[in-house]
Amino acid sequence: GNMKFRNGDSYSGAFLKGIRFGNGLYKWKSGAEYEGEWKDDEMEGTGRYSYSKNQYLRGTFEGNTFIDGEYYVKNDFGSYTFTIEEGEATSIEMKLSDGTTYSGEMKNGKLSGSAQIKYSNGDKYEGNIKNGQKSGEGSYKWKSGASYTGSWKKDKLNGQGSYKYAS
Repeated sequence: GNMKFRNGDSYSGAFLKGIRFGNGLYKWKSGAEYEGEWKDDEMEGTGRYSYSKNQYLRGTFEGNTFIDGEYYVKNDFGSYTFTIEEGEATSIEMKLSDGTTYSGEMKNGKLSGSAQIKYSNGDKYEGNIKNGQKSGEGSYKWKSGASYTGSWKKDKLNGQGSYKYAS
């Protein structure tokens, strides 16, 4: 069935005993919409909640709360896809407008864990990141062919490592 609300919202989909139950599409007057499974008048199960064409959640909902899946956002700086597990971001894939790409783990809402970065100038980094900075063990390869493998701290070479010149 279809239901239109006084505030401008609408719902098209399945009902059970007068409430949303099964698959359906709810559209808010603001432009946001949810398409997916409903249970007892709440977003429950698999679905996609779109804030706009450039921002959405896709995955599992429980009691109107997003639990697992992906959160995607695109803006002037680039596009970002977060992997969400049990309500927390655990990893991110970034494609920045300058051509830089980042793929890595997240902890406590910060870029921390293992990561791979391909910079727009052709340089590459693979290793550990802490709070958004190279920290711990990692390898950096410059476009020139030079490379460094070893310890990092606060985005700088620090401690034991091996540097190889391009020639």
